[in-house]
Amino acid sequence: MGHYPSLTKVATSLGIDARELASKKEIKGGIEGFSRINLERCALSLAESGKWDAFMDVLALIIYGIVLFPNVENFIDFAAIDIFLAFKHERKSPIPAILADTYHSFTLRHERRGGMILCCLPILYLWFTSYMFKRGSQIEIKNKSEWAHNITNLSEKTISWYSREQNIDEVVCQCGDFPNVPLMGTKGCVNYNPALAIRQLGYPIRIPPVEDSITPFMVYDMTKELDMLNKIRHSWDRVIKKGRELGKRNCYVEGSYQQWLSERVQHVKLPFRGPILIIEETTIQEPMSLEEIEKLKEELAKSEKEREDMKRELIQARQKYQEVQREISQARQRVELAN
Repeated sequence: MGHYPSLTKVATSLGIDARELASKKEIKGGIEGFSRINLERCALSLAESGKWDAFMDVLALIIYGIVLFPNVENFIDFAAIDIFLAFKHERKSPIPAILADTYHSFTLRHERRGGMILCCLPILYLWFTSYMFKRGSQIEIKNKSEWAHNITNLSEKTISWYSREQNIDEVVCQCGDFPNVPLMGTKGCVNYNPALAIRQLGYPIRIPPVEDSITPFMVYDMTKELDMLNKIRHSWDRVIKKGRELGKRNCYVEGSYQQWLSERVQHVKLPFRGPILIIEETTIQEPMSLEEIEKLKEELAKSEKEREDMKRELIQARQKYQEVQREISQARQRVELAN
């Protein structure tokens, strides 16, 4: 909400002297926080003193600031610290904030027509590759041109929409008076539209979404939008979830949604530059159940045994063939001697 924890609270939570922590505070680009190197030195000092609980907290805080909620390079700001403390003391999941920063960065870069994506890139990469590649396939190192060709050739048939291993029974579809799901991150607020992502959660899409449910909004400066922040925060007290009413899980699109999607793609798709390499589409099947996997394992073991038996028979046949050849050779020699 723009009101970050005091130095005293941070020091108490981390088990560090408040005066020592205050001496390490810095300001970069108008943002308060701590440099990575100072927190690493603090963690080493705690490890040498045998204060392992405090050491783990400082290490986790570094990960929050550098990996999960990056802002200024090698700098852990108070926004990341606030989320870490919310998890440590109240067990509030950081996932909504990570999702908010990802959508916020994408939307901001799209509106400004370029710039650096600033969010948790490892999780974004994992999410992207989990849909783009078959499960269990090896992801090779690619250059920019190869990535561009792969991305521009993505289609409905080449995307793995849903993994049964996720086992999602209910989906958050709406919060409070919002027609979708508002998210609050470290850099601003943005809404998430489940109506456009329901297929990735394993449920079919039959009709076009209601326009209100996909209307985007953005909050850029959280210090000036306190009323909106309060509305978003209170909306999470009334979360609306859906499960069975979404239909039987199959990840298909039906009815008039396909036509609506085609028209929307023409309206919002990003322009591709340069020639696009046409790659033959391959259908990616849904992941198999455990029973199917076990059955395949049994069939594979049976095939391996049959292969070994055939290999053994082939060796025996070759040995017999060689013996017959030797007998024929010896017979020929005897005939020649007799002649």
